[in-house]
This record gives sequence, structure tokens and C-alpha cells, in this order.
Amino acid sequence: GKSIEQLRTEIQLARNFGQKSLDIEFLEANAKYLEGKTEQALIKLQEILMEDPKFYKAHILNAKILREGGKNHDAIKEINKSLQVCPENKSLIIEKAMNLRAINEMSEGLLLTSELSQKYPGDTKILNLLADFYNEIEDFHAAEKVARKSLMIDANQSDLHKLLGKLA
Repeated sequence: GKSIEQLRTEIQLARNFGQKSLDIEFLEANAKYLEGKTEQALIKLQEILMEDPKFYKAHILNAKILREGGKNHDAIKEINKSLQVCPENKSLIIEKAMNLRAINEMSEGLLLTSELSQKYPGDTKILNLLADFYNEIEDFHAAEKVARKSLMIDANQSDLHKLLGKLA
């Protein structure tokens, strides 16, 4: 990703040109998040969403901050609300699945991820999450099959090589 400095420079340039857009506000929220100022980031994200409830990037970062803070139930609640305004948003659904996994809702998470993998068969992020779910429920055969499928798309994934090493 970009460094904080690069992000700050972009924000400054945009502000100098007198641009006042939600994209800049979002860059600002993201910079706060990257600096570890999650409370400030969340406040900024709420402001963005009040102005534009369909600004999906703000929904995704909001859910990500909640998940990383261990607030999985809150994250799922927020994501469900977000999906009402941004239905079918792939990143939001992935976030939801990651939160379900974190609170051990394996069957719902697996179902959701499995549906996503049928819709986006070439998405390695989804395939890796699916392999993870299978591994967690100890369906090692399925985990290996999905991991190998993902590696055929992108061979350069150290996490999957580790997973396959464990499964071997």
C-alpha cells in the first residue's frame, strides 16, 4: 500500500486545488486509520456516510476497523446495514465472512464464502478464505482442493503454501 507520507501529500494537493470531495475525506479517514487513530477515523467515516450513505469504501473501512478491534458482532451489524444500501458488494460480503469466522459462526461463514466463490471463481482472496473455513472445520480434503485452485491463479501466495504444508 501507500505510505502515510504519500497519502498525506495527495490529500494536501487535493485540498490546495480547493477540491472538497468525499474522496478526499475518505483519504483523510484512511490516513487516520493507518496512523492508528481509529476513533478519529470512525468519526470521519460516519460523517462521510451521513453525506453519502452509498459510499461503499467508507462502509468497508468502517467494518474493517471494527473487526480489527475485535468488535465482530458490531461489525456484522454494521455490514448488514451497509448491505441494504450497497447490496451485492463483494468486499462487504468478504468482511462479513471474516467476522463470522472470528466469532466461530462456521456454517454461515462457509455458506457465504462458498456462494461468493461461485460468483467470483477467479478471486484468490475469496478462495483463500474458503480454504481457511474448510481447514477450520477439518475438511482437509476440501481445504487442499480450494488452496490448489487459488495457487493455480496466483502461485505467489506464501500463506497458502504454509497451509498446504500443514495439510500434507
